[in-house]
Amino acid sequence: MTYGNIDKFNQNDFEDINTLESAKKIIQTSINKVNLDLSDLTILTEAATGHWIYTPFIAAFANASSIICVTRDSKYGKSKEIVKNFMNISQYFGFQNKIRVYDNLSSELIQQADIVTNSGLVRPIDKKFINSMKKSAVISLMWEPWEFRESDIDIKTCWKNDISILGVNETNELMNCMDCAGDLILQILKINNLSIKNKNVIFVAENKSAFYIIESLLSAGVASLVCVSEIFDKQLREKGIKVISSRLSDSSVEPFLKECDFIIIDSIPIKNKIIGGDGLKISKLKEISPKLKIIVYFGSVDYLELKKSGFECYPEQNPGDQHMGWTADLLGSKIIIESNTLGLKVGEILSRLRLKGLSSRATELEAVKSPLCLDFSEDQRKKYS
Repeated sequence: MTYGNIDKFNQNDFEDINTLESAKKIIQTSINKVNLDLSDLTILTEAATGHWIYTPFIAAFANASSIICVTRDSKYGKSKEIVKNFMNISQYFGFQNKIRVYDNLSSELIQQADIVTNSGLVRPIDKKFINSMKKSAVISLMWEPWEFRESDIDIKTCWKNDISILGVNETNELMNCMDCAGDLILQILKINNLSIKNKNVIFVAENKSAFYIIESLLSAGVASLVCVSEIFDKQLREKGIKVISSRLSDSSVEPFLKECDFIIIDSIPIKNKIIGGDGLKISKLKEISPKLKIIVYFGSVDYLELKKSGFECYPEQNPGDQHMGWTADLLGSKIIIESNTLGLKVGEILSRLRLKGLSSRATELEAVKSPLCLDFSEDQRKKYS
């Protein structure tokens, strides 16, 4: 089904016009920062909720010739309400004739796209989806490749079909989106009425966002902060951060657990459970420090067993393996708009090269010369090839 347009903007359906005007300014500033120009390109993305709703409008303000959006019911909202709000905003911005919203993607629609975003309601981008894409189409991950999940994209079929796919460098100099991690951890603490001031914290730090989180934790006045890290051991030590082990389950960590008030976990791309499973035994944790609190920023723990053992976990519900229980949506529209503008810019860079006739891999190798694009690691390419 395709959804029609409303006749006129209904201010009652979107309470704060200032919110829209603010978002518009952020969109235009973000577009200018990275020189995003989607002229003559068709974008396939999502019609979503919250601040993620602005992604198609970024494409529209960047002069995309057409934007195809897919929506559906999700835990974040019902499709009818999403479409009502979406079409209302579309009318306000004047893009009602450029943006189309569907509750199902046919092969014919997918075939039209030059750039496909790996957005939540577009996923999964499976074999059937990829086989419907035209040969010059590209996929933007919209985030960094270390976050890649096999359930999101059939990457083997992408490479087999010569489809270019890259991620975003979120720490680029033009628009560093990774630094929001520091603000986000403080916001997580705030909304859960948690204070780490004068508390002892063990931080499992396995990806780049950890460095920004550490700065914020220290600024919040922790009594002590020690890290567990396999991937960033050397870099953390060079910054003067105390690293006590490469694994939380190591016996050398036990003395710190006895004095610990909070464990904060930021362990992806490591997929193993950090607490429970092959990680720190929950029975051992209960014996050593039964009252500590566990904040899962981005990682995997055995939620069920932790709750059975009486531990406080945040978020309260398991977001699922390799999924964050929190998003930058908590910080307002700016970081989401900037991040998705970068994702669309990666798509633009790939698409322009692909349309010149370069092969998929040649396109990717040329695109990563831009500081905005990131390739998959050698290990990832070996694994998924």
